[in-house]
Amino acid sequence: MDYVLSLFGPLAQGAAVTLKLFFITLALAVPLGLLLALGRVSGVGPLSALVNGYIWLMRGTPLMLQMLFIYFALPFV
Repeated sequence: MDYVLSLFGPLAQGAAVTLKLFFITLALAVPLGLLLALGRVSGVGPLSALVNGYIWLMRGTPLMLQMLFIYFALPFV
């Protein structure tokens, strides 16, 4: 039982980091999503096409592939 109780400290630290990351992501994703949505419905043809291409790419590729690309390929670019 002592072992289980000793795990609560690290678990609480991990939960705090997870919540911080969640709120940072939320603060960045909502404005970005709003801008992309406005760009998609805008009357500007090239902007709408660019946003539609970005959405198509992000929806069409697996998240693991995107993360691997960001981690390994972007530093070389």
